Amino acid sequence: MGLRGADQILRTAVERAGLSGKGISTHSTRRSFITKLAKRGVSLATIKKATGHTDLKVLSRYIEVTDDDVKQAIATL
Repeated sequence: MGLRGADQILRTAVERAGLSGKGISTHSTRRSFITKLAKRGVSLATIKKATGHTDLKVLSRYIEVTDDDVKQAIATL
């Protein structure tokens, strides 16, 4: 099964669960996965290898950083 098949299965499950319009997609789950790994301290090199990215610049676009994340980072100083 390819990405299109996985996407269709997820879309069908989201519709059946009544969660349409909640922004759930294969892309959003990938973004959540990558963000959670980064927040737990997993190295970017490891995340890059696990997700199949070849470019750290592209990978970094998937990592969500909130204002609270920035505040917490500064607070560690």
